[in-house]
Amino acid sequence: RYSLPNIILEHKYELNIQSVRKLVVNCNSTKLGTVDSNNILRIYNTFIKDHKATSKGWVSAAKNPCLFERKDVWDMKWDEQKPEMFVAMEKLRVLLFQDCMEDPDDPILSNGYLMRCNNLEV
Repeated sequence: RYSLPNIILEHKYELNIQSVRKLVVNCNSTKLGTVDSNNILRIYNTFIKDHKATSKGWVSAAKNPCLFERKDVWDMKWDEQKPEMFVAMEKLRVLLFQDCMEDPDDPILSNGYLMRCNNLEV
């Protein structure tokens, strides 16, 4: 993470992810969603208060910043207004998550693509 306008390194995130296909940040930049080539969705917390200074900048002291993991996901979108809400495409189902820590709402069958998510409207 860099500060603007000086472009100074504030924080460095180190994630062990192989071949990321999609990287998406939520509307207030507190969470990062990734989908890798094995169709695994992972949600990471990017707002970590517990960090330490090193010679290379700020490095997270958290051992496992991954908040959420789900298999068989090939696409995801964050809500444009609510930073905790996101939509994921799992096989032929649309899953709406209100929060990373909760189970999704009832899945909806769909063979389409996600374009955007705005206040429960996909």
